[in-house]
Order: sequence, then C-alpha cells, then structure tokens
Amino acid sequence: MVSPEEVFYSSNNATKPSIPSDVTRKDFEYGKRYYICKDSLDREPLIRRSLITELGCSNGQRLLYLKEQYRFENAVGVDLGFNCEYKIGTSIFTPANLNIKWQLEDGSVDVLIAMMLLEHLFDPFFCFKEISRVLNSDGRAFINLPLITSVKNRFRLLVGLIPITSVPYSRWEIEGHWDGFHLHYFTLNSIYDLARSAGLSVKSIQGVGGMKKLKDLMPKLLCGEISFEVRKGSKV
Repeated sequence: MVSPEEVFYSSNNATKPSIPSDVTRKDFEYGKRYYICKDSLDREPLIRRSLITELGCSNGQRLLYLKEQYRFENAVGVDLGFNCEYKIGTSIFTPANLNIKWQLEDGSVDVLIAMMLLEHLFDPFFCFKEISRVLNSDGRAFINLPLITSVKNRFRLLVGLIPITSVPYSRWEIEGHWDGFHLHYFTLNSIYDLARSAGLSVKSIQGVGGMKKLKDLMPKLLCGEISFEVRKGSKV
C-alpha cells in the first residue's frame, strides 16, 4: 500500500545512487549548503569514523564524496524516492519513511546530514529527538533549514503578502504544491529550542549563498536559509 507521504512527495522522487563528480565537489565550496560539513571536519577531525549517514540523500553523490574524503568505513543514504535498496561498496542506499522511527541503531552514527529535509517532515520535535538518539556521544549532525525571519519575508508580511521559503508564490498553484512542500517555518530561536528539547546543542551556524560573511553576522535578518551543526549535550 502506498503511504500518504509517498503520494505527497511523488514528484520529488530521487534517482539511483551515482558516483560523485566535479559538480558534486562544488557543493562543498564556501557559501554552499554543504560547506559546513567540510569546514567542521577539516577544523576538528573525528576520532571515530565508522558510519556517516545522510537523510534525504537524493542521488547520494554528496554522501559518497564525504565518505571518500574523510575515510568513513560505512555510509547509509536514505531517501523516500528510492524504489529498492542499492549498494555501492560499503555504502547502502535505502528507501524509508522518516516520519516514523529511523532504521538506525542508538548511538551508531558519527556524522548525520539532513539538508533541505526536516521542513518537509511532519514533526520537527520527533526529528531532533531521533537525531539525538542515533548520534554517538562524540557525533555531530549537519542540518539545513529555511528561516522565515529574513528582511524580505518581514517586508512581505508588512504589506500583506505571504512569506516564502522556497519557490516564488506565483508558481505554487502551477507546480501544485504549497511553498515547495515546506510544512514548517523556522526562526533561530525555534532551532535552538528544538535542539535543547532533544538534548542537543547548536555548535555553529552558517549563512548560505552570496555575501556569506555578512549573512553570518546577521543571520536573522539576512538569511533565507542556514546550515548549522548540532552535537550531543547542553554545552559544546
């Protein structure tokens, strides 16, 4: 039986996993969503490199790139769009409904990545608690979320327009979805609260896109999205 989630996201199905390319490497350049992964792992290498996993991994190229660059033993990529399980060496790619308990063991993950994903899932509190559950005590998670507090959205609300965190409003009806399938909107304070409720702490926050240095100074006002890192514990 096809689940409501599979119907809801049917237009965003992932492709089969594929090997990283030069295009993939550009996703880790300064100002890109995945830059925070490279920045953190270069500055503070991990002692344990058993498992890296990405939720909503699409074709898995970014996950495989990180696995290779930082020499993880195993990788698990999860995406609702896969129609079966795939294997590439010691990497496994599998379909899963992430609105229910994730098929990862407690404390098993060294690095977890969830870019452009949690805003699409039903319960952010559940998601952050699952992140806390599957991370080991020294693990870290890299997450990307949209912010609703940008100057552009404040102006939209001021003049009676709806805030936007994905595709332009003029295309919502044409493309048949509400704000790019985003179910939730976030502020920096709400992200800190979500992390704290799950026993996680926000280690760093980075703006995405052009003028990154300026965005990093005033993320509440200038960022339409942020990438951030969380770790176990109240202080990191």
